[in-house]
Amino acid sequence: MGTIVTLCRADELPEKTVRRFRAGDRDIVLVRDGDDFNALQDRCSHENFPLSDGYANKGVIVCPMHGASFDLQTGEALSLPAHEAIEVYPVHLREGLVQIELDEAK
Repeated sequence: MGTIVTLCRADELPEKTVRRFRAGDRDIVLVRDGDDFNALQDRCSHENFPLSDGYANKGVIVCPMHGASFDLQTGEALSLPAHEAIEVYPVHLREGLVQIELDEAK
């Protein structure tokens, strides 16, 4: 098991929100879609642009730079110009807190 990091209270993140967090030495984008929370690396694999400046819709996050899109659950690149997946982090909801698990090896 990796390190657990608390990002925020669940009620502080309205539905359809995309927000940037810093967790250790990583930039994380947290997306809330209804009761689902997804945490991903906050960098597009195409040109390293922050995904937290983009938007999320229907299980996908879209980079505002060139429109590359990524699956919120798997990080898979779904559209060009991105070819490579981005890292996803396990999300846990505990006592109203949104927490992510960071792998120590990364």
